This record gives sequence, C-alpha cells and structure tokens, in this order.
Amino acid sequence: MRREVTAGGEKRAEEIRKAEEGMEYPQVSGLCRVIDSDTRLVVIDPGLVEALRRRERVGYRQLLLYSVQIWTSKIVNLPVKPVFSSRARANNADTLYAWDAAYDPDFLGYMASVIPLLEGLQEGCFIA
Repeated sequence: MRREVTAGGEKRAEEIRKAEEGMEYPQVSGLCRVIDSDTRLVVIDPGLVEALRRRERVGYRQLLLYSVQIWTSKIVNLPVKPVFSSRARANNADTLYAWDAAYDPDFLGYMASVIPLLEGLQEGCFIA
C-alpha cells in the first residue's frame, strides 16, 4: 500500500514540476490543491503579481506562499483582477487572480479590505 501511495505522489510531483517548468501556473494551482473546492488562486503580493505579468519564472512554493484561495462565488464582489487579462475570462477555473486592495499578513488577511466594504454596505455609504 505504501508503494502505491508513494508512486501516485511521485507521478503528481512530476506533473507539478512539468507544469511549473512550462509556466502553466493555473495548472500548478490545480495540481497543488489540498482542498478540492470551488475556489480560485489569488496572488496577494504585488511584486509577485508584476513578476507573473512580465512572464518571469516563479517557483510554485513562492506562488503558494503569497496567494490565498477564495470562493469563486465571492470573487465577483471582491477587489481582484485577472493576472493575465488577455487570456483570462471571469470565473474561468484556470484564471489566476491578483488581489488589488489592502492585505494584512499577520491577522486579517484579505479581510483587511473586505471588512470596511461590509460595514459600508450595512451603513449604506462609502468614504474613499
């Protein structure tokens, strides 16, 4: 049984390595998925987003360290943009998104920008 599990893991690791070498980041995202739910990968680091847009080589670990998973149904109401707008379509499973608002890495995460939006919706006003 251990050999079967290990062999399957080796095959998956090889798929991830090939996708990463080919700079197929949405595929890397899918292959590295731990929780299989309807979420999208959202890169939260502006420097990494710019590197991706310049088509620079980015390791999967760096991509995973500086990204979050957000429910697909919530993406349309949040401050995100496709990283590769020429190829990306809204709500496409292969779309890689960039977070375009405040992010608190120590506590609130992307909720640092969402909480003021929710409060504004409740109170009926926004101040920019």
